[in-house]
Amino acid sequence: LTVEEGRLLIFNFGKSLFYSPVANPILSPYKNQNWEIIFDTEEPEYGGNGIAQTEFTEGWQLPAECAIILGTVRKQER
Repeated sequence: LTVEEGRLLIFNFGKSLFYSPVANPILSPYKNQNWEIIFDTEEPEYGGNGIAQTEFTEGWQLPAECAIILGTVRKQER
């Protein structure tokens, strides 16, 4: 990892959860970057149902009993 690469590991040991608002600075990606899913236990090869959309404008949808690893990617310039 370089200084500009971030990782965030999220565990949900309970029921499906909609987490909002996601305004905690520790959950924010670095400046000019977004989060991208690197690993999700919901992938079929790990016995899950497939990765559903996790990040929404209003917050994050976390599947029940899952682990997700997010990595940073540069924002696309428009």
